[in-house]
Amino acid sequence: MPDLATAHVCANADQCYDAGKRFWDLGNTAAALALWERAAQAYPGEAWLIRTVARAHYELGDFEAAVREYRRAAGLSPRDDGVRTDLAWALLAASHFQEAREICNGVLARDRGNAAAAAILARLPR
Repeated sequence: MPDLATAHVCANADQCYDAGKRFWDLGNTAAALALWERAAQAYPGEAWLIRTVARAHYELGDFEAAVREYRRAAGLSPRDDGVRTDLAWALLAASHFQEAREICNGVLARDRGNAAAAAILARLPR
């Protein structure tokens, strides 16, 4: 059930995303992120919405917050290699190289052709 602050803007997770996207597209990234964060709290089982919060943090350069939120999304969708590689990108940006390497190696063990995991590994320091 959405909280009152979120309920006046959206009645479900999709509407919350759309409302936040309108803010984002207008350049009001703080309002978009705040709305998406409230929505992710109101709909804690929606991994895609939490991933949106993580992506916004990443785009805004808050890599530690992006890592935290991507971990939450990955916990809800442990077999989603897209979320896992997004987490690895955030880990790379936050200089958590070993964990990024481990995630990418795990993804590549399941999917040898995963371009994102290979690209992240190529950017990691040796």
